[in-house]
Amino acid sequence: MTLFAGVDGGGSKTLAVLIDQNGQEVGRGRADSANYQLFSAQGYSAQQAAHLAAEQVAQAIRQALPAGESAGSLLAAFAGLAGIDTPVALELVNEQLANTALVPSQKWQLVNDAQLVLYGLPNRQGLGLIAGTGSIAVGCNSEGRTARSGGWGYLLGDEGSGYQIGQAALQAITRAADGRGKATRLLPRVLSEWQLAEPAQLIEAVYSRTAGQNQKIARLAPLVFELAAEGDPVAKRLAKQAALQLAVAVRAVYRQLYATGQPYNLAFGGGLLLNTPALKTAILQYLTRLSCTPTQVFEVSDPAKAAALACLEFEKNQQQR
Repeated sequence: MTLFAGVDGGGSKTLAVLIDQNGQEVGRGRADSANYQLFSAQGYSAQQAAHLAAEQVAQAIRQALPAGESAGSLLAAFAGLAGIDTPVALELVNEQLANTALVPSQKWQLVNDAQLVLYGLPNRQGLGLIAGTGSIAVGCNSEGRTARSGGWGYLLGDEGSGYQIGQAALQAITRAADGRGKATRLLPRVLSEWQLAEPAQLIEAVYSRTAGQNQKIARLAPLVFELAAEGDPVAKRLAKQAALQLAVAVRAVYRQLYATGQPYNLAFGGGLLLNTPALKTAILQYLTRLSCTPTQVFEVSDPAKAAALACLEFEKNQQQR
């Protein structure tokens, strides 16, 4: 059996999908985050961070292999990974992926994970918005020009992301606990979610910087939208701010690639965005107010499979040349 691999390595997890030469899915695998920048932030050297990222990709692909099939069945792989935003990072991770011996070194395609959302658009043209643990807007127009906005990481930006919303919720409840800010039901709900007895315990819970801390904070975002729907004024404010920030990111990319009023399609991706209807609705409302209404909206719920299909398509085109 000849197999092609697609990998989506986001901020929270790494998913691999394997398809055969007919485009039929034959296996799925999962591993922890393959985010190069997160490993770097944890103190690993650039080489070590690249190695760890590649190992997560390899683990997910190996797990996806059908029974009786070995890595020798893999012809090519297309991976979209978070954190490879510089040429150096791209080169280092590429080298480490080649060392996994899963596919020949020249058969790896590697891009930033945000680019995968564009594969859910007709002709891969238009804009894509991702909001999960992190956030970013990307785009590609009919001339092949690309642009992006956001995706600066949790310290510099990622406005509207799960992490940023979770962080804002934590800041709001500390102000409420002190009496410096409005009372909010986020306070008791977050304490319950994290199994804490009192607000003072938030200090250790947040600053311990244990593995998966960013994801832990990002998982508070759905709670914000839940309480916003129930009318909590603080949660409503945070939810509106997140939607506006994401809409502004989309408009920034639109302005780089399109003339005013020119139609475009928009793809949504990322766990938070795809699983929060209120957030999607609010973003589209803000885009209308910003004179940037998309012609059609697509949801890209399976970027790993989109990557696998793109890999198969690329290989077929190469063989036909």
